[in-house]
Amino acid sequence: KAFDELHHELNRWLGSGNECYTQKTFPAIRLGEAKEHYQLFVFAPGLKKEDFELTLNKNILEISGKRELKEKANYTKQERFSGEFARKIKLPENVDPEKIEATYKNGVLSLTIQKRPEQKPRQIEINIK
Repeated sequence: KAFDELHHELNRWLGSGNECYTQKTFPAIRLGEAKEHYQLFVFAPGLKKEDFELTLNKNILEISGKRELKEKANYTKQERFSGEFARKIKLPENVDPEKIEATYKNGVLSLTIQKRPEQKPRQIEINIK
């Protein structure tokens, strides 16, 4: 891992042209919050719905897949990631794992992740016997 980070930094500073986007930053994401749900956007132009796999384990959402570039040209600089990718996003504890909807349109995977209803304290009546 340390070697990968060093290699990435060297490429960034020296401009090898081969490593701009990596598995760790592709696809780009944006997570927002509304009153009753979270909205996750995954930006992955050029992919198809079938290129993604979504799994939820406890409150960790994993977005994985493979991006293959069709071009076989010999570029001197390539800023498009290709290969397998995986992103893990830790979701808040209050999400409802049974209420997640995903849609894909124009290169954007959108997930609506519903929150669990708030648990309000319940008054318990004491009966005298």
